[in-house]
Amino acid sequence: MGARIGLCLGWGPTTTTMTMLLLCGVVVRAVRQQESCQNISVAGPMTQTELLQELTNECRYDKMVRPPGELNERDPVKVWARAYIYTIKSNMAKTLQFDVHMMLQFRYLDTRLKFEDIAPHQNQIYGGQSAHDLIWTPSVYVANERSSVIMGNSVKDLLISIDPSGMVVLNTRLEAILNCGLRLEKFPFDVQECPMVFESWTHNVQDMILNWDEAPIVLADELHLTEYRLVEQWVNRSEVSYTTAQQHYGHFG
Repeated sequence: MGARIGLCLGWGPTTTTMTMLLLCGVVVRAVRQQESCQNISVAGPMTQTELLQELTNECRYDKMVRPPGELNERDPVKVWARAYIYTIKSNMAKTLQFDVHMMLQFRYLDTRLKFEDIAPHQNQIYGGQSAHDLIWTPSVYVANERSSVIMGNSVKDLLISIDPSGMVVLNTRLEAILNCGLRLEKFPFDVQECPMVFESWTHNVQDMILNWDEAPIVLADELHLTEYRLVEQWVNRSEVSYTTAQQHYGHFG
């Protein structure tokens, strides 16, 4: 709305009048919408779907706006990540790539979805794609993937759970083909490192902080590589600075 009003202002008296009418219409619509948005009251039994639809009614919830921070609305929302890796396929000799299959879990608090006072007998809300379409989810991508997929916008296999405090847990399955650089100075006694970098697509550190959760990497017991032996794994966290253009368009300046 602000952008539209700003564009209208510099076109002369006629357009200014139209802008004023448009602004009045927006105010009236907002007041009417606010009047129609009543407090949620559970008079009888309510299904998980009905409860989530009430919580995410457009008069009180905007999925395009990220959740408020822990202290106030301006604080960044903290998203905690974990990965369960169950398949690693190596074809380093030909393509310098690893094919990784994993389950990813993102956990964050969205107090707008809190329902412990509204539905005290409801222990959890579970859902799939339909629940995902109603709520805000973090858009995270693998920065060094050969063909990056934005998670949180277009996913096939996912499960969402919401507890009474508004803690959201998003589980999704991902197959990532990672580009790895070979270092063969010590061949055949070489040790190769192949990083997997997760990065926020739509938010900077002022809006969202991406952290590793407890026990961040879990490897399946049956995990086996044919050409290599997995020696160790570790995680870290870093902040990357981009120009204004890069913040909107990733690595394209």
